[in-house]
Amino acid sequence: MPPTRRGVGSFPLGRLLLLLLSLFGLVPVPGVAVAPWWATRSVDLSRCHAASSQPPADVAVCGPAHNLINAASEGDLIGMDTILSRGKGALTVDTAAEGGGITPLMAAAREGQLYSVRWLMKRGAGLNIKDSKGLTAVMHAARRGQDDTVRELVTETIATPGARIDTRDKRGNSALVHAAVAGEDLQLARWLRVQGKPLHTEDTVKIMIAGARLGSIPMVKWVLSEGADLHCEGAGGNTPLIMAASGGRCQRSLI
Repeated sequence: MPPTRRGVGSFPLGRLLLLLLSLFGLVPVPGVAVAPWWATRSVDLSRCHAASSQPPADVAVCGPAHNLINAASEGDLIGMDTILSRGKGALTVDTAAEGGGITPLMAAAREGQLYSVRWLMKRGAGLNIKDSKGLTAVMHAARRGQDDTVRELVTETIATPGARIDTRDKRGNSALVHAAVAGEDLQLARWLRVQGKPLHTEDTVKIMIAGARLGSIPMVKWVLSEGADLHCEGAGGNTPLIMAASGGRCQRSLI
């Protein structure tokens, strides 16, 4: 007479049942350490974010601010709300990370987390706050080519008294310059221009030089249509022709 099967494979049904119950924290299983599922959802402000996450280089790796910024960059609205609630006033939506000065809004913007961006703006997150490099949230989004996020931030900035869309980073670059250099199709740069984003002579020089270096004919043609000088000089006396040649790009479009 064949033996009666008592479980799946060689695993007894009784032990399998205990293991399943332990997942809900109902009973302990000798020799098996399993954390209840609900315990893994709690937020502990005294510990770092999950070790598996890779924080940006400009965000400190430990502390409540790191947890908040990580939650923002991951689109975790419940996590942000929980961390802020447990911070008891020590944390705000504008709490910046040590070192780089990244705020939750900046982190969410550069990752294109639109729901996080809206959640933070609704709670009064600063639109013109700058990090250690002078970058605002909209600049972070523009550098990453996050078109929808840039549009959301700019629209909110225009509607917010005192907020400005013409700020520049420490290198003198505006969000429009970042968008033009990051976006091959230039749709975002053109949209920013329509919204009244100023395009000064220094901007056209930077975009022209970048377009020549990258070999981007659309970028060069667009900035020429905006009044750029084909013979302009950038940093170090570099001209568009020099940059195109040094980058091994075709110069035909510049001649």
